[in-house]
Amino acid sequence: MLINTQTLKQISEYDFKQQHSNVSFPSELTYEILEAFGYAILNNIPQPEYDSWTQELSEGTPELKDDGKWYQTWILKSIVHTPEEEEERLNQLKRIKKTQIDQETSNAILYGFNYNIQEKDRFFSYDSFDQQNFADTANAAILSQLQSSQLSSIPSHIIWNSYVGEEKTLERITLTAAEFLDLYTSGALVHKAAQMEKGGQRKAQVEAAQTKEEIDAI
Repeated sequence: MLINTQTLKQISEYDFKQQHSNVSFPSELTYEILEAFGYAILNNIPQPEYDSWTQELSEGTPELKDDGKWYQTWILKSIVHTPEEEEERLNQLKRIKKTQIDQETSNAILYGFNYNIQEKDRFFSYDSFDQQNFADTANAAILSQLQSSQLSSIPSHIIWNSYVGEEKTLERITLTAAEFLDLYTSGALVHKAAQMEKGGQRKAQVEAAQTKEEIDAI
């Protein structure tokens, strides 16, 4: 971007060359070339970081610095809101934060859990598909424990995928009905309940927050 050093009007290099179409300019316009036409290069300055709720940003008057170059400037003005506007904004931030917490809670549940079974720490997947498999298999395990002759077709042992080590290497394990129910109730369900409780506590903190900073810290 270029600037007229007298009027301070800004113009693009393309428009400048169009205005002087009878002049053959080099591909790169230098300070020396522009000075003869009353123009200079306007050096861009990145916008400063600011809070758009409490401040308003606008472009200021370009300034000529001691180095002989022109620089873009920015002006920050404070914005004052009514108590009603502040309250509505706080409520909006709370709604956004609660939605974020719900998503983070869901992701934590779906990620899976660690549980020690058969004398080894193991990781178990718990995405939506696995959750349904856990529930269905738990029902079958309960039925198998009834030991009814009418339920002889229900297997007494369950083969399940587990993952061990830092690299989570697949290791299939064979569980009795009792072992699987222990994995389901003390592992999977406890994991899900713990994540939901954690999410619930965070949402309660959000509801009690009185400032944006308090919400951001949760």
